[in-house]
Amino acid sequence: MFELFTIASIWLALAVISTIFANRLKISMALMKIMVGAVAGYICTRYFYADILHPNSEWLKFVAGAGAVLLTFLAGAELDPSSLREKAKEVSVVGMIGFLHRFSVVARLHIMFLDGTCVQGRQVLRSDQFQRFMDSQMA
Repeated sequence: MFELFTIASIWLALAVISTIFANRLKISMALMKIMVGAVAGYICTRYFYADILHPNSEWLKFVAGAGAVLLTFLAGAELDPSSLREKAKEVSVVGMIGFLHRFSVVARLHIMFLDGTCVQGRQVLRSDQFQRFMDSQMA
């Protein structure tokens, strides 16, 4: 039990440190939390052993999932709604280009490496078989 509280207090201390750094450096708290977490993970892996902060424990996975939702909320809360309304067309175009670019890259990789097929378990399905498999799963 002591180990659990020690690990939790280390993670909490990292969150507090990242908040202090973000305020001092005048940058986004969400960005600083991600940077401090990445640096802490690197330091622990490099100088200690990889599992020292127990990144695969169930309670930490839950906290990480909740933290991801919170960071997404914080990133959205830092946006200025009036500037978004003023530049709605530019924001929409940039968002759509970003989405379409990633979609087209993934589609091209799918065609290049999977030859239009999808892998289900150990069995490779052609696209018509995949469609029938998906239809059967949805029913």
